[in-house]
Amino acid sequence: MNANIDEEIDKFLEEINKMGFKDKMNLNSSETARIIGVSPSSIENWRKCGLGITYIEVVGRIVYPKRYIAEFLALRQVKIM
Repeated sequence: MNANIDEEIDKFLEEINKMGFKDKMNLNSSETARIIGVSPSSIENWRKCGLGITYIEVVGRIVYPKRYIAEFLALRQVKIM
């Protein structure tokens, strides 16, 4: 990734932390949906279709690292000039 994308990811991570997730490294589907502004079922459907945010499965539980959520948001920004 280039420096600009890394800066955008860092900005989104900061915003995620400000939403009350500073002490968490990974978030569940509901928390992730709240950050992105979609329903938890959308997050789960994206995952089942192989789309959306990279996730980790821990003992049968799906979690989304904050860095991957921030990366997802940074890479999908629409820049208007």
